[in-house]
Amino acid sequence: MISKNRKFFVHAWALKMHPVLAGYRLRNGFYEPIQPDDNGHLTSEVLELQLRVRDEDLRFYDPLAGAYLRTYEEAEARAAQAAQEVAALKAQLAAMRERQQR
Repeated sequence: MISKNRKFFVHAWALKMHPVLAGYRLRNGFYEPIQPDDNGHLTSEVLELQLRVRDEDLRFYDPLAGAYLRTYEEAEARAAQAAQEVAALKAQLAAMRERQQR
């Protein structure tokens, strides 16, 4: 089977490969290695993100924002925290309205 993927990345820390993170770009029918930057990070021009290994996990990093994108677990935790904040603000608003009606 011939792959038509123009670019793919491999995160293989469990296989003890070096480098742990590798990328390949399809050029003229052959996959060529993508050269990492000086820190070993790979860049996806399509996503405008860097792929980095952080604590043995593959993470996306937004160089414009200067921050890692949240993992699913981090996003769930942030959503739960935001829901708690909204509930607290609704309770405060209800208390303020009740005081105004007196």
